[in-house]
Amino acid sequence: METAELGSPIPKKMKPAALEAPGGTAAAGQAPPPEDEDRISHLPDAVLGDIISLLPTKEGSRTQILATRWRHLWRSSSAPLNLDCNALRRPAGSSDIFESAVSSILSAHPGPGRRLCLDETRRPYPRSDEALVDSWLSSPALDNLQHLELRHNYTSSYPSYHRPPPPPLRAAAFRFARTLRVATFGSCTLPSQPPHFPNLKLLTLEKASISSDCSLHNMISECPTLECLLLHDVYGIPCARISSQSLKSIGVRLGWFRVSEDQELEELVIENAPSLEKLLNLNCIHVTVVSAPKLEILGRVSDSNKNKTRLVFGSTVIQGFHVDSMPARICTVKTLAVNMGNQLSVKKAIAMLRCFPCLEKLYIKFCWEKEIMYRCTTMSIWRDMMEPRLDIPLKLKKIVCDLYQGFSSQVTFARFFVLNATELESVIFEVEDKYYNKEFFAYQRAALQYDKRVSRGACYQFTTRRCLRGVDEFNHASDLDLTDPFLKRGSRGSSCRFV
Repeated sequence: METAELGSPIPKKMKPAALEAPGGTAAAGQAPPPEDEDRISHLPDAVLGDIISLLPTKEGSRTQILATRWRHLWRSSSAPLNLDCNALRRPAGSSDIFESAVSSILSAHPGPGRRLCLDETRRPYPRSDEALVDSWLSSPALDNLQHLELRHNYTSSYPSYHRPPPPPLRAAAFRFARTLRVATFGSCTLPSQPPHFPNLKLLTLEKASISSDCSLHNMISECPTLECLLLHDVYGIPCARISSQSLKSIGVRLGWFRVSEDQELEELVIENAPSLEKLLNLNCIHVTVVSAPKLEILGRVSDSNKNKTRLVFGSTVIQGFHVDSMPARICTVKTLAVNMGNQLSVKKAIAMLRCFPCLEKLYIKFCWEKEIMYRCTTMSIWRDMMEPRLDIPLKLKKIVCDLYQGFSSQVTFARFFVLNATELESVIFEVEDKYYNKEFFAYQRAALQYDKRVSRGACYQFTTRRCLRGVDEFNHASDLDLTDPFLKRGSRGSSCRFV
């Protein structure tokens, strides 16, 4: 029997069997199809329509020129409309062309709608013709819409003390309430009594004004199937209290947008979330967890002097990496992400790890500083490294060190885990391109005392950081719905590993 090596071309006499139905055997008396046959065009209209509806707006409409078979599909009900108005934008001064393009698409397509992205904060959207935008939202082409991104006509260029309140959420958008599965509402004021969203799974509130704690509570309570919630620069209340039976992931992203200092979101209280598994992006915010029995993924926790995260789990209080009180340990958390400050401290790290005895994955983001600063603190860090003794078992299986520059303080900090984590399986060091060379790898191998590691099966890997995307860049609630949200995605460039 002949075999083909992995990566080698398949011999011609093997192709007919490989092209047959699953199982690799040809049906008796059936001739193999010609190699140049257009199989995609033979698919049913419903399948082709789903494929088209997943394409960007321009690419979806261009499928009409592929062949006669495709000409009618984009304008048929078999292909739900995917309309991203941002892709139709023109240079400033051509709003008439833009408005005409959007109106033509909506009038030409019979519906239903799959996705609509309408960002009125970006030119050249009509600034005064509110009726035109409402007519777009009322179009039959958007019937049964599933995915809506709606950012209102509002500018944040005013000084905070002169900034008018954002407009209320458009009433015309409420007609999609019963069919929406994914929603982004931005640059608007939440209604005190929102409509019922029975099928909504993912919700992003972006630069949204929350008039009262009741507004947010009512919005969540009207989403009985909501699984992911992202609060992106929300303001109006200093404390957000959340109770939900269905929420699995909650993320908070704070940025530059604010109305006044006393109206920025500062605290998040999880009162009752029996399904919550992920609590993400907690920089610069106080978090109190009253009831979340399934919480497994937590971070990022910051130990910066300016932005220390305060965590309260029942009577256990953690300020940055300093444990103020620990009557009980948090045994459900298995993945933790932390932002290190300038002063690396193993003492604080050990105290932190005592609170999470079942931790398996640790993501460390070092502070980006110049080498001279690290040299100035080297002696104090060496003293800090020599004093603490590990009095708890480390069950860590994976450690990721981001912004790793290989300075002595970072090496000493990382070496502590290398020499003490008995169940370690992998350590990943994400470095800049300038550190990616054989000399750097050789020095790090010796400095980390790789040959003395207690976990003999552990794999150590250096990888470049370019084209990477991580938890600090949450833009949509869908970013929360990932198995490992701290795992960076994208092109990793080069990597070097030693085992």
